[in-house]
Amino acid sequence: ELEELKKNINMINKEIGNKKKVDKNADVEDLKKKSLNIKEEIPKYQLKEKELLKERNKYISKIGNLLNIKVVCSDNEDNNKIVKTWGECKILPACEENDNSIHDNVVNSNNIKRETLNNEVDNKKKIKYYYHYDLLRKIGGANFKKGIQVAGHRGYYLTGAGFLLHNAILQYALNFLVNKKYIPVYPPFFMKKNIMEECAELDDFEETLYKIPSTSNSTLSS
Repeated sequence: ELEELKKNINMINKEIGNKKKVDKNADVEDLKKKSLNIKEEIPKYQLKEKELLKERNKYISKIGNLLNIKVVCSDNEDNNKIVKTWGECKILPACEENDNSIHDNVVNSNNIKRETLNNEVDNKKKIKYYYHYDLLRKIGGANFKKGIQVAGHRGYYLTGAGFLLHNAILQYALNFLVNKKYIPVYPPFFMKKNIMEECAELDDFEETLYKIPSTSNSTLSS
């Protein structure tokens, strides 16, 4: 409809021009009024167009990415398919997830006596494979108990060697990528709402975002 109105205005203007070519004194007031009336209608249709585009984009943003036909449909991780592995992964009975002592030790990490991996290997005369939280516990590199109190399930504080190791791994990865010509980018900490809406569905977690209310286009941080 909007394009049709613009088309009509162009036709009227062309008709006015043709009449003026034939007779400079030709009466074109009726045509001018008609053109003006149409122009007054345009803002209303522009607003309608804007609202419809906004509604359309809202629905489009809810359409998920198309998954590969090989992706397994499941309600949990039990049926996940291993596509590719790197190296050899070994887990001995001493470190299986149903070992309650491991989880007890994680929660009570502050009360665990620190010991070295080498001593444990020598005493057992058998190599053990540990989860990352076991290794952190052994070097005093994390405080799981306080982390759970503050952040809930799986919360943790990295401390001492754990924090330094974390930073060292980040720096190693950064140097590795820079050597392969990647450009490091540190994005803004906050993001405008309309920009975030282009890359995420805000309806599901908007209430949990940090906000600085100032304008209708609030700044957000996840």
